Amino acid sequence: MSNLEAEVRAWLDEYCNPDLTVDEGWRIVGDAGWTAPHFTVDECGRGLHRTAGATVRQAFKEYGALR
Repeated sequence: MSNLEAEVRAWLDEYCNPDLTVDEGWRIVGDAGWTAPHFTVDECGRGLHRTAGATVRQAFKEYGALR
């Protein structure tokens, strides 16, 4: 498991809450910069490499946070 995968899984362990509405859940994901992790922090991303999105999506999918 890469450092990024571990970081995403740790974040999901802490913040993923099935009791939230879809809108509430995605707001939390967006506020954390996971919807566009390659964007800069000033652009509401995480400042990661442009290929990080695929790793993030896969980690969300494996966790069951994406359908």
